[in-house]
Amino acid sequence: MTTYQNFQELSWRAVEEFETTFSFSAPDETRLKLIEEELAEWREAFADFLKETADVYYVVAAADRYGMELSDDLMGRLKAFSTVSANIDKVVPGAIAETFRRVHASNMSKLGDDGLPVRRKDGKILKGPNYKEPQLMDLVPAAITLEQDNYYGA
Repeated sequence: MTTYQNFQELSWRAVEEFETTFSFSAPDETRLKLIEEELAEWREAFADFLKETADVYYVVAAADRYGMELSDDLMGRLKAFSTVSANIDKVVPGAIAETFRRVHASNMSKLGDDGLPVRRKDGKILKGPNYKEPQLMDLVPAAITLEQDNYYGA
């Protein structure tokens, strides 16, 4: 496997391979449109990532509250998860806690019309007819701006 000196070299070579293989050529306005489309998809994925991050914290908090013992393997994976979460909070300060608050409010909207939880056979609470998705897009940056000098080491 070839070692690339930096990410720019890797990305340029990959794009060259793609464009050659697919005989792809596009005017600048098409490339700008593609950038906008991909940024929009990234923002949606980031919002989904925030929601799933809050969900992990939610179930871990429940396990912690009840004093559950977690395996070393699971603890190691949760430590890596927490590191990623902490780094997100550095880029978007307060995003994790605010996401958690919104996901909690969303979870509380899962009750059925009768005011009782809707359950799966194993007891998991399901989304009832009054469920409201958490609104998270305002927590997602339009694009991340990294302040480090040359993030990819180029």
